[in-house]
Amino acid sequence: MWVRSLVVATMLFGTICFAQDRPLGDVARETREKTAQAPKPAKMLANEDADGRSVTADDDPLDVVTKAATALLHDTSHRCRQLSSGNSGPGWSIDTTMEIAGPDRLRMDQLDEGRRGETILVGNEGYRRMADGPWTKIDPREMTWYQSHLDAIKLPDELKFGYKSGDLKLVGPEAVNGSLAFHYRYKVHDTAIDRSIDIWVGSKDNLPRRTEMTTHNLEIGTSWHQTTDCTFGVQAKIEPPF
Repeated sequence: MWVRSLVVATMLFGTICFAQDRPLGDVARETREKTAQAPKPAKMLANEDADGRSVTADDDPLDVVTKAATALLHDTSHRCRQLSSGNSGPGWSIDTTMEIAGPDRLRMDQLDEGRRGETILVGNEGYRRMADGPWTKIDPREMTWYQSHLDAIKLPDELKFGYKSGDLKLVGPEAVNGSLAFHYRYKVHDTAIDRSIDIWVGSKDNLPRRTEMTTHNLEIGTSWHQTTDCTFGVQAKIEPPF
């Protein structure tokens, strides 16, 4: 749904960030056998916007969530904060904040078990520092990789699953941080994994307000959880540090 050592080294966000020693983004292991809870009847939310991006309870959940992911990638003034934790080993937690100030301006600030790292991407240039250490410039070859994976970096894991028609179910209208949103859910359970994914999409703008994933590995007894909250209309100033 944001490889801990890779996060600290390269500050990625999402599945690519956590694919090494955490199963959080291991989409390849996602089972194809799944069960979905039937949605509760949901009343319509009143929308006064006429921009064509409003959402109703009658809209197809897969279409809504797909458009929400696209809208997030195209939005150029937002901040998303992801909190992740799990019980493997002695237990772990990661707090990541990502700010977007343009199509090619991105800043990530991450606290991983007390270790802080920051990354700034501006155009074709990238910069990184650990804790309060000096900023260093990211090697051009690594920047090529960043640029080719920028969409995956920006998206929370929960918006990168290959959902099919019928996977997502409408739970109902809810308020998220003061904004009206529609709540969608995807559930999967088999002998190996028990996973629940929840996605809240703004009713007036089709932007993802919150995503959440809880996973239990039934084979080895580990579990992990992450929640991402996004705020839009944020005017962040992102410039090269030197």
